[in-house]
Amino acid sequence: MDQDRLALLKKIGEARFTCVELNLYLDTHPDDTAARADFNSYNDKLRLIDDSRQEFVSNVSHELKTPLTSMKVLADSINSMGGEAP
Repeated sequence: MDQDRLALLKKIGEARFTCVELNLYLDTHPDDTAARADFNSYNDKLRLIDDSRQEFVSNVSHELKTPLTSMKVLADSINSMGGEAP
């Protein structure tokens, strides 16, 4: 494995690469299908992680908003009655 590919794979593993760096490497090493496969695999994993993160944030947001909305409606109702509990 040459030093350029090793350096690129290290940066990919640390998520410290830029598209310019990747394109420059792939332009100068057009036959390195292993580097392309490594990058595509890493990219697929990042997409999966990002999709999971988005779903998690959406679920947590919904789960927090629902009871808070109910409590706000109840508090507003109590407040409009002059502070007397129903």
